[in-house]
Amino acid sequence: MSGHDRSRRSGPWSPGAFALVFAAALGMSPCVTISRAQAPTYTLRDLGTLPGESFSVAWGINAGGQVVGWSGVSPTRAFLYRDGSGMVELPGLPGQVFTLARGINDAGVVVGGGWASGVPEQAIRWTTGVAEPLGVLDGTSESWDINKAGVSIGSSPAPGSMVTHAFIHTDAGGMVDIAPEYSATAYDVNDHGQVTGTLGTGAFLWSPGTGLQFLGSLPGYAYGNGRAVNNAGQVAGFAINASGNASRVFRYTPGVGMVDLGGVGESNVVWGMNSQGDFVGEGSPTAGLKRAFVYTDVGGLRALNDLIDASPRWFLLSANDINDAGQIVGYGLDNVTGQKKAFRLDPIARAGVTGSHEPRALALAPAAPNPSASETRLVLTLGRGQHVSVGVFDIAGHQVALLHDGPLAPGAHAFRVQGKVLPSGLYFIRTVGEGESVTQRITVFH
Repeated sequence: MSGHDRSRRSGPWSPGAFALVFAAALGMSPCVTISRAQAPTYTLRDLGTLPGESFSVAWGINAGGQVVGWSGVSPTRAFLYRDGSGMVELPGLPGQVFTLARGINDAGVVVGGGWASGVPEQAIRWTTGVAEPLGVLDGTSESWDINKAGVSIGSSPAPGSMVTHAFIHTDAGGMVDIAPEYSATAYDVNDHGQVTGTLGTGAFLWSPGTGLQFLGSLPGYAYGNGRAVNNAGQVAGFAINASGNASRVFRYTPGVGMVDLGGVGESNVVWGMNSQGDFVGEGSPTAGLKRAFVYTDVGGLRALNDLIDASPRWFLLSANDINDAGQIVGYGLDNVTGQKKAFRLDPIARAGVTGSHEPRALALAPAAPNPSASETRLVLTLGRGQHVSVGVFDIAGHQVALLHDGPLAPGAHAFRVQGKVLPSGLYFIRTVGEGESVTQRITVFH
């Protein structure tokens, strides 16, 4: 049934829908219409290595599935991978022996850094495979990402000190320190020019025109680290405890704040996020190998080794980036060859009839705080623009609040349920889009 059928959205639920609600009320499922079993599974593409090497890391991916990273250990050599042509080396500036490629935009422009023994690292931009310097603020520099407008970001550490300069680079303005009064490191930039990274003991979000916003860390954790920012202004990162021996991942959403999303081991690091709020990284247990993970609002936080079709041949160690089609890049251990190599994962569950990958249309992040005595916040993420209804229903299936009913643009949208005006009890947030719906349970208590 089309999402434009207003009678379905605004009235009491059908008997079938009520049965689902009743099952949820009994604790049979925390999410009525979508289960963790529906998280995507992936086919694994071995990206190989550059000639003569036995090690490679995939670090960034663009919308077209092009991948950048590096191959080799001493020296490391930057590469660009394209379907059909494979892995091609990106040469550094004259005199540079070591190179790394960190980010790639949809036009195929790549950024990273290069250096040599006794020669400080310098940020590089590759256009059609040709390297050019981006400059240095204080001694050394490395670029981590580039957006569709060609804005590059990264960091310029001062040699021999604890000071690091987070920079933004444009052709018109050159390299500019975006937090000149602080020591800060920049890791990611979105297409609106917003930058995230780490400043002192917490994560930050820098926006053109409004400047620096300190996001801090999760409650109870001493240090916060911003690692990825998407076009909705969401920031994904991780928080570390005071002892430094445990960390958990978070996602910050404007209007909602920072939400603890757990971990797959004692220590967890986030590296990349897409526009739908899906993010990837790595988690480490107290003993044994670290393992790559993916977070989606549909499937929660999952170890990627449980979701690939190449087990037990491959053990995925780290996932470093994810695009809007859900393709993931990183590196893992090939148990047959014994080599650690770059991979790209292509989601099976999102493959269309032509073999292309489509962004998920609608997803609802876990509400927080839940249970709540006053206000519960939630984030709806859309892969495409559509008409959406967001309603709150009681256990009998009657709508008690309508949070939204109308068109919404792609990206993340924050909503708040005012629990203080509702009686204590169990409620359901039902989101209906065009051809898809998601329901989530919340508890109100006074």
